Amino acid sequence: DSRAVYFQQAAYGVPVRMALISLLLGLNKGKSLHRFEGGFDKQKYPLYDQPRHIGIHCINRNCIVHEPMEAQYVRNRFQLVKTAATEGCKLRCDYCESDIESFVVAHKKNKWFAKDAALLLREDEHNRRELIVFADDADAREAGFHFKRISLGARPPRRQGLKSSS
Repeated sequence: DSRAVYFQQAAYGVPVRMALISLLLGLNKGKSLHRFEGGFDKQKYPLYDQPRHIGIHCINRNCIVHEPMEAQYVRNRFQLVKTAATEGCKLRCDYCESDIESFVVAHKKNKWFAKDAALLLREDEHNRRELIVFADDADAREAGFHFKRISLGARPPRRQGLKSSS
């Protein structure tokens, strides 16, 4: 049922149990519990979140995304973990924390894909929705995307308004 909230309820359970145990053991005497807007601390990494029917899936065969009874309720959710070596990122499954280091990034509307993982980090959450991540070139081509060479670190130039010379 699309109205089910058991994942959210289960996620609330962990910090609540941790806080209760901490209070019972007296580990935080004189300290108040932190309050976070929405009930959770701010995420450490940006999130890539797309419907499950398109794009990359977790590589861990034991992850919940591969469970037939649960697959209809889960999405492609990955944390974008910045990597220093390539100035790009790797994908960390939001459900089981398995990492994916190699993938291609595609643009939904323009139908191109590139091997520059840093594209995911350059966009804000709204613009990131226009991007789809595929496991490899073959998957992107099969979905109807074409390869586009993008130089690392380059961004498309912005248009500037014309100024009058008077």
